[in-house]
Amino acid sequence: MYLRTGRSIPLPLRVPYHIGQSGRARRAYWPQIYPGRLVLLRAVENPRDPFKRWGGMGAEGLEIHEIPGNHDTMIREPLVQEVAAKLNQVLRRAQAALMVMLLNAHALFSLMPD
Repeated sequence: MYLRTGRSIPLPLRVPYHIGQSGRARRAYWPQIYPGRLVLLRAVENPRDPFKRWGGMGAEGLEIHEIPGNHDTMIREPLVQEVAAKLNQVLRRAQAALMVMLLNAHALFSLMPD
């Protein structure tokens, strides 16, 4: 009602509204298998088994990197520095692999006759 009339949702109603919206989105979402490898930065203090939720979601498997702390503390100083360093390492490796793939494709196409 509020949003349809261009008004913002009153503060006491925002949390229930967002909980309802995220529940509807979760029920409507059907995840697809990602064609590559998944990388998970996992909090060591998280008791859940990551393979239960993520194990079958990457066609090329699941790579897990454990970060000290829990879900909340790993994104705060000083642990966020470890998250940033690990993410940087993973992204650099992916970028290097992409460059190799592009160079190989370029070499292959340069051998093709005109």
